[in-house]
Amino acid sequence: MEKIVSIIAAAGKSARMGGADKLFAPILGRPLIYHTLAPFFEAGCFAAVALVLDNPRAPENRRRTKDLLDSLPVEPRIVTCEGGATRCASVMNGLRALEEFDPKIVVVHDGARPVITAQDLIAVAGCAREHGAASFALPAADTLVGVAPGEPRKYLQRDNVFHLQTPQAFRFDLLTRACGKIDVTDPMMTDDTAVVAALGVEAKLITGRASNLKVTVPDDLRAVEALLAAPGWTRGGGGRR
Repeated sequence: MEKIVSIIAAAGKSARMGGADKLFAPILGRPLIYHTLAPFFEAGCFAAVALVLDNPRAPENRRRTKDLLDSLPVEPRIVTCEGGATRCASVMNGLRALEEFDPKIVVVHDGARPVITAQDLIAVAGCAREHGAASFALPAADTLVGVAPGEPRKYLQRDNVFHLQTPQAFRFDLLTRACGKIDVTDPMMTDDTAVVAALGVEAKLITGRASNLKVTVPDDLRAVEALLAAPGWTRGGGGRR
């Protein structure tokens, strides 16, 4: 059976959280990152998970990470590694940490998106197995406008615009090769589907859901807590649309 691994991109600075580290913010009695990781254990298909953190060797981060790992099952194995200066550099560090498992598929997920299910992970991994790359994406509901200094505003046709979400999945060799061919320090490479697109591979889009929020500001914590506490929500199933 093809091995599946995952990278949890959790090396952000929480710059818009008013000084709080969002990954360890309490939600329903557990740190946010616990809720993000839990579906990976419930999916039952992952050989290993690379948790990419900002400055994991700092004493406080080491303590919090140890407490987190002690609260989780022993399988799949979790390996921790340090993030890079950019999203792409962090993902590359995660890929290197997972090479020893000889995986065929890698699922990449934002550490700050806790409202996902095991079914989401299984679906995106299966789609990547067939198409090479896959991503959840939410169709745009609002009119979008591009604004750049000194240039006319560009109004985008929302029927053709999607908000990319994670989880995303890729053939492991494809993403590794793509990261090796681009400048991983480029701050404009904020999404991994753009990285493989540079090799001519377009990710298959899977319709996402609005509840798959990425915690960015303090109000988002209250929103995801309400979603995770809602009657009928289950990480092991399809969640709630």
